[in-house]
Amino acid sequence: MIFASIALALMASRRLNNAIVAWTDLMDLPTYAWLASVMWVPVVAAWTLAWNRWCLRPWRSIDVLAGLLAVAGTIGAVTHSTRVTSASRLGSIALFVVIGARIVRSGPMRILALVTLASIMAALFGGELLDTIGVPGIWFPFRIGVSRTQYLYAIAIPLLAFLIVRTLLSKSAILQDEPVARS
Repeated sequence: MIFASIALALMASRRLNNAIVAWTDLMDLPTYAWLASVMWVPVVAAWTLAWNRWCLRPWRSIDVLAGLLAVAGTIGAVTHSTRVTSASRLGSIALFVVIGARIVRSGPMRILALVTLASIMAALFGGELLDTIGVPGIWFPFRIGVSRTQYLYAIAIPLLAFLIVRTLLSKSAILQDEPVARS
């Protein structure tokens, strides 16, 4: 849960930058653009580590690969190398797919976890996953532009909250049923 909390905080700070640049003079557009090009890296790394821990036994290889992909993503963003950045993002998608397969095999609350994972993946990798199937990046309900990422967060965050609560409730029920060891 620690990595999920970190990932949520990083996601929130990333979205906060949008509001700061749009509604205030505290941040200029070049600073926002630079932050947007770099901030996705720790967000994706934190979500990868969090979801790897959702599986009953986290794989160290996934953690190591997530770290290496984060380093590559940072290098790609800082050097403006679209190839390195794309490779890092595609590698991260592959790690999420592996984690999803592990959840299907042996994860708790499989369907809820997979739907939540898929919604977070769609929010993080909209360009790679949703642009290719023609899902528009901005929708205009009531003549106001809303990014698809906002819609995906509106789905993912309640799902994640429900998943966490269900997990905590099932863990507390297991702990209450265990016999107490006597000294």
